[in-house]
Amino acid sequence: MISCDLIDFVQKFVPGFHNSIKNNETFDGSLLSNSFYSSIFSEKETDLFPLLPSDHVGNKQGTGLVHIAPALGQDDFKIGIRHGLTTDCVIGYRIYFSILFV
Repeated sequence: MISCDLIDFVQKFVPGFHNSIKNNETFDGSLLSNSFYSSIFSEKETDLFPLLPSDHVGNKQGTGLVHIAPALGQDDFKIGIRHGLTTDCVIGYRIYFSILFV
C-alpha cells in the first residue's frame, strides 16, 4: 500500500515496481486509523498490530506508511504514549539488546 502522491517516487527506487501494481484504487488514508494488520514476521498468525495516525508521516518520500519503535525514537515514543503502547527499551547500557527481549 502506497500513498498516491508517492507512487512516482517509489517507482524510481524499486526496480520493476510498476509491473507489480495490482490495484489502482484510492481511498482516504484516515480510514486505516485504528485498524489492525498482521505481520509476516510475527511468531503467531493471530498477532495483530495497530495502524496509528501520526503527523510526522508525510508524502515527500517513502510509501506514506512507517514502522515505529516506541522505545527508540522521539516521534515513535510520543505515538506510543498517545496510544498506550509499551515503551520498554530493549537495548541495554552497553548498546546490546537486552537478554529479556531476545
